[in-house]
Amino acid sequence: THPELPGHLVSCYGDLDIYRVTADGYEREPGDLDCGLYVSLAELFPDEQGRPAYLVAGSGDETVPTLNRVDHLGRVVWSAVLPERPGGLVMIEAPGKPRLFVLTVDSGELFVLDEDGTVRAHSNLPGQGQDTTTTYHLGAGPHGEDDWLVHVQLLQQELLFRIDPGVL
Repeated sequence: THPELPGHLVSCYGDLDIYRVTADGYEREPGDLDCGLYVSLAELFPDEQGRPAYLVAGSGDETVPTLNRVDHLGRVVWSAVLPERPGGLVMIEAPGKPRLFVLTVDSGELFVLDEDGTVRAHSNLPGQGQDTTTTYHLGAGPHGEDDWLVHVQLLQQELLFRIDPGVL
């Protein structure tokens, strides 16, 4: 869900499923958005015209780890090949700042990207390249006026990253 898109709900487990929430419950939108991926992670947000847009991560052709920005019609706006299977995806919406996304991949890397797919920051997680870098939980939230923190829960440790205000 997203506060600027009331009544919209996105769910993913292979397909990208779109729901309309009504007073009587919810209805699944006819058909799934075919965004060319087996989707494992998705974020819903309004595009420049206020329509639903999606950042989706999963496996593309021949199981290539992929990140796609998808419009309200399911068209891929841009696509990027990831270095490894996506582990976590979370959105950062700091007031008066560009919308950003934090993505982790199983090779032990953390990326901060903007809506256009530009990498704004990158970090290697401790234990990079080991099977202990699988993300079990990824969260982000404000910490003060210009600071955001990212919490990464891995198999054997928890990490907290501060997003540099210059990145926001």
